[in-house]
Amino acid sequence: MEKTLPLQGRITRAGVRIFHYQEKQELLLSTPVQKLVASVANFSHEDFRYQIQLKTASALRKKAEQGHVPCGKVYGYRNVKQGVVGDRHTHVLREIDPAQADVVRRILEMTASGMGLLRIARTLGAEGVRSPSGAGWGTTSLAWVLNRELYRGQVVYGKTAKPPRGSKKKVKIPGRRVDRA
Repeated sequence: MEKTLPLQGRITRAGVRIFHYQEKQELLLSTPVQKLVASVANFSHEDFRYQIQLKTASALRKKAEQGHVPCGKVYGYRNVKQGVVGDRHTHVLREIDPAQADVVRRILEMTASGMGLLRIARTLGAEGVRSPSGAGWGTTSLAWVLNRELYRGQVVYGKTAKPPRGSKKKVKIPGRRVDRA
């Protein structure tokens, strides 16, 4: 919100007209009252996005607590759509992918036998074993497999958050575990 009004001012001073899509009205910033109205509108829009963010996070957490897949795919599993209402599926469950699960077990066994990550990556690559990304095995993808709590029977959701704008590093959130019976 704090960056929006100055940016809108720069855009309009450059001669570009801005229209609010939903209201079908032009954004005017030539009087103090118009600037106040724009500030209130910007506040309203930011609050709307924030409320949607909270509701989405809550809905995804609820799915995870119910044992449903909230989002994404996990190597070793396939997502299976369940339940149909109308023309939509109600939820998704994880099902073990036997071929990929064998690869996960093999990685764990090779690590337990003392093989290093680079040697495991080269072995899997030489055998043509497909990696999660499809780009080949590397030490990072192997570390990802070895540290995945789901492979140890721990269902985890919400452990990391999106990085703040301008940052590429994910934020770790401690203690966000979803335990299911």
